[in-house]
Amino acid sequence: MERILLIAPKSLWSRIAQYIPVQYPSDVTEGYKVINKEALDEHPLDNKLWNCVLTRFCDICATPLFCNLAQYLRVENDGSGKITFTEDNLAEYLTKPKSNIDCIDIDSFSDKKCMGTSMLVSLL
Repeated sequence: MERILLIAPKSLWSRIAQYIPVQYPSDVTEGYKVINKEALDEHPLDNKLWNCVLTRFCDICATPLFCNLAQYLRVENDGSGKITFTEDNLAEYLTKPKSNIDCIDIDSFSDKKCMGTSMLVSLL
């Protein structure tokens, strides 16, 4: 499959990931990890409701980034019994995304591993 380079401001990355499968070769943070549906299927969460919410999220997003989970699902409130997903309690399910579409911002051109793609799509 042909590799594609998509150039977009980092502020749009999470929105782009909702519609097309992308990976972020220039990102070194933990913020753009995906929820691995295969890992979730192999080792489901103990709470069936929580598992169902995550599975559905993986089904509807092209790239199910943790940062795209609804904010109210990521807010910790120990006193309540509500669903709370954190990077810690989902650590075994979070992986780097894999795709033939590399999404970078304009500053990434200084990163040598981002070079060598054959198609350029610019959203700037």
